Order: sequence, then structure tokens, then C-alpha cells
Amino acid sequence: MTLENPPPRPLLLILDDEPEVLTALARLFRRDYEVLTTPDPAEASRILETRAVHVLMSDQRMPGTLGVDFLRRVREAHPQVVRMLITGYSNLESVIAAINEGHVYGYISKPWDVRDIQLQVRRAAEHYALQDERRRLLEDLQRTNVALEERNTQLAAAYNDLHQLDRMKTVFMELVSHELNTPISIILGYTFLLEKETDFSPRSTAARAIRGINTSAQRLRNITNKIFHVLSTTHPEITLRRQRVEVAQLLAEVRAIVAPFVEKRQQRLVIECDEDLALHVDAQQITDALVNLVMNAIKFSPDDRAILVSAAADPDDPARWVLIRVSDQGIGINPEDQPHIFETFFGTFNSRHHSSGEYEFKKRGIGLGLSVVRRYAELHGGSVTVDSEPDVGTTFTVRLPAS
Repeated sequence: MTLENPPPRPLLLILDDEPEVLTALARLFRRDYEVLTTPDPAEASRILETRAVHVLMSDQRMPGTLGVDFLRRVREAHPQVVRMLITGYSNLESVIAAINEGHVYGYISKPWDVRDIQLQVRRAAEHYALQDERRRLLEDLQRTNVALEERNTQLAAAYNDLHQLDRMKTVFMELVSHELNTPISIILGYTFLLEKETDFSPRSTAARAIRGINTSAQRLRNITNKIFHVLSTTHPEITLRRQRVEVAQLLAEVRAIVAPFVEKRQQRLVIECDEDLALHVDAQQITDALVNLVMNAIKFSPDDRAILVSAAADPDDPARWVLIRVSDQGIGINPEDQPHIFETFFGTFNSRHHSSGEYEFKKRGIGLGLSVVRRYAELHGGSVTVDSEPDVGTTFTVRLPAS
């Protein structure tokens, strides 16, 4: 089978003032090479300008010039060409000097041995191919480096833009929180005065409207407080007030905080804690984190369901870590939402479920609670993970350092 497009043969240029030598060498190499011959150095120079010559063979003694001088000029103008010198034994000193100075790749002595000259020319062609491949690789590398530099410049600019946007987001959150707090305080003040100083029947429309205004204002205040809370957890100068904390005592405090909401939903909070279990943490932060998780369990569990909070030493490293789990029998979390639930302001991809509330069934917040839980866990060197199945329930596992 023959190839439709065989690879191009190396181009061999032979310069010699003896026609018999040119004829003999052309016949010897015509099968494996494209061979060009000339007795004129000027003609050889013109060929070098117009053709991609791989190997150049030049006689040493020619009328008007020496081969080493011609090859020296070729090296300056066409350094990629592999240069070989044909010479007699009487010129070995000049040949050795030319080889040492890099003017020629090798030499062929007259009279030559056919196998020897074929071997030398083949090695010269292979040398050209290796050098040519090296040049292409270097060019590719240079192009890649240029592209990488451009990409790095673009990435640096994008990073600066993201950093600026993040800073603008933080400033915006701070401004919104501050700006909301003033009118909220005014609204709460007026509703307090109205409730205290007006003689409305508790069941009257006006009284219900005042209570509704007060409830909505309180909810807005809770939202602004949560925003401040998130800003405080992402501040670079945040510090931890670590101390030894009994886990049983910590969970008892969590129970006391969430008890009114558990009672209103007619649910049961079950706490299981190994004996003599202690943490080395900032108690206030971890309490806030666990309250967030239990409140989520309350909101996303139907009435008259049990919520389990358990604490035990990490079986993989009991001396260093404690695992606290909050499990419910609620509606679960959609698989598509689970990778994102710890992101700030993420609630769900289902926009129909975006509604706020303190403890009512399925009432979602603004997506800040779980981001605070993760931030507090990571500040302590720990972690938080979730395992959830829709319509079955959800378990959050917080890993914290033991005392």
C-alpha cells in the first residue's frame, strides 16, 4: 500500500566545481533526498534564499572561495541549514578548526566511502529534523507563554473586578442595614405609642393593624440584624473567645432558646449527649450556629414531629473532634439545592418557596443562617455537612474541636 501524500523528502544541496562529483553524488542520494546541485557559490546562495534546504554539502577548494568561508557566511544567513564540508586529507587542520568554531556539522573526505557518506548525510538530515522540531516546540512554547501572560492579565483584572464588586456588596449591605434601622426604630416607636396611648379595643381593626405593623417592623429588624451578623463573620479581624464548654450545658442553652417555637409548633426536641463531652470553642458563636440549625429543623418539619440533637466524639478521631448532629423528619432539601445551601443569600432554586418567617412551617429566611453556621464552624477549624432526602428528613453534622 502506498501513501497518497508521502512526507516530503529532505532537500540536499551540493556545491562543487567538479561536474563529475555533482553527478555522482546526485545519483547516490536521489532516492532518499530531493537533490539540487550547482558548481557556483552565487547560485547556491540564491537557492538557499528561495528553498528550505536541510543539508548543504560544499567542496573546500573552489575557484574564488574556500568552502569553510562560504559555509561561514551560510551559517550567518541561514543558521538552520546543516552544513557539511567535502575536503581532502591535506585540509584537515582547517576542517577541524571549522568544526570547532561551529561552521560545519561534519566533513566528508575525498575519496569517500559510499556507506560512510550515506551514514553522515542521514545523520545530518536527522540532526536538521531534531533541530527543526526543537524550533517548533520553542515557538509553540513562546506562543503558549504569551497566551498565558494574556490570560493571567485577564484573570488579574477579573479578580480585581470581583474584589471591587465584593467590597461594593459589603458596603451596600452595610448602608442598607444602617438606613433600614432608623425607619424601623421609628415605626416600632410609633406602634408602641399607639398601642399604649390609644383606646382601641384589642379586637378592633385598628388594633390588629397596629400589631401587624409592629410584627412586620420586628421582622425587618431581624433581617437587618442577620445582615450585620453575616458582615461580622466575614470581617478579616474577627477573633474567637475560645474556652472549655460542656456540650450538655451548651445544648441545654440551645433548648431554652428554641423552646417557645417548639411548643408553638407542637413538636418535640430530643437531646442526646455523651457524658463528659466538652468543646474548646467560642460558646456564643457555636450557640448561635446550633440555634440556626434547630430553627431550620422547626420550620421545615410538620407539626408534632421530633427533632433530634445528638453529640458524640468523632469515631475517626475522638481525642480531637466532637460531632453535633441536628436531625429532623421534615420536607428535606432538593438535590439541586444541596451544593449551594451554605452560600450567602441562597434559599432555593424554587422561587415559589421564598417567604420569611420565624418558625412557621416552610417559612424560609433570606439565606443567611446556614452561611453563618459554616463560617463559625470553619473559624474553629471544623466543618459542617448535610445529608438530606426530600420528604424524609435532613441531618446537619457540625464537626468541632474537642477540649
